[in-house]
Amino acid sequence: MRIATFTVTRNESVFLPIWVKNSLRNFKPEDIHILDHQSEDNSVKDAVSIGCRSETIFPPSNPSADWFRERVKQKQVELLKEYDWVLFAEADEFILPRSGLSMQDLCNDLHSKRVDIVRCSGVDIVQDYKVEPSADLSPGLDLLANRSRCVVYFRPENDVHIKNPKLRYTYSKPNLSRKPTNWSSGFHRLDSESAFRKPNEPFTDVSPDIFLVHCHYLDLKEADRRRRMKVGSSKFMTDGAQLALDEAMLARFDEMLSMSCEIPQQVRDLGLTA
Repeated sequence: MRIATFTVTRNESVFLPIWVKNSLRNFKPEDIHILDHQSEDNSVKDAVSIGCRSETIFPPSNPSADWFRERVKQKQVELLKEYDWVLFAEADEFILPRSGLSMQDLCNDLHSKRVDIVRCSGVDIVQDYKVEPSADLSPGLDLLANRSRCVVYFRPENDVHIKNPKLRYTYSKPNLSRKPTNWSSGFHRLDSESAFRKPNEPFTDVSPDIFLVHCHYLDLKEADRRRRMKVGSSKFMTDGAQLALDEAMLARFDEMLSMSCEIPQQVRDLGLTA
């Protein structure tokens, strides 16, 4: 049973090394693939130097999210010709099996059960920025150190109340597959799925054994840096617009914190390290 993982990246000097390091826990270097949107830092070069495989992509001017989604779909189709199972994750998403399990064994089991697409149990780590310090992302340190809050999109063992079951469903993404996946925008669901679910509808399609730890909100300063990098070439990047975007970023953190709970122990047990 051959398994692979891949991501798409551009100048992810902070998160890509962490993504590669945690991917190496379950994948061989040659089975880790990177779609590189013409990075200008050394993050992709460092990954290639240890045996990861990289392909440079050349989007059109002002590419849309739809363009990137279609390009990711194309890469998945290519990899499924070589591998039995393919796992996709964005550079700030770390997907790991429950402590004590291996991705290889889980894929073997899923294959025997004729499962085609697996939705990973999603969780957003959120910095409580008013009381928690900036994250120390030095190599080898606990990625969740000094972090107490998260938003979970699955039903944890201690049955923490979640205010927004729609988000819990759509952010537990269908990332692991053995057949081409027709994702909707943001890779949050399949085109065949409704964006809405009844609050009490069971989440039977969310795997309890594979976690997707999303770290976009792990650190306010890093989230702001990445946002600035993405919009830096925008003609609307005036001083006033930048101030508004900063306020929007803080508002988004506050919104996430309003939905947050304590980080479940099964997430801490994953042992995520920088």
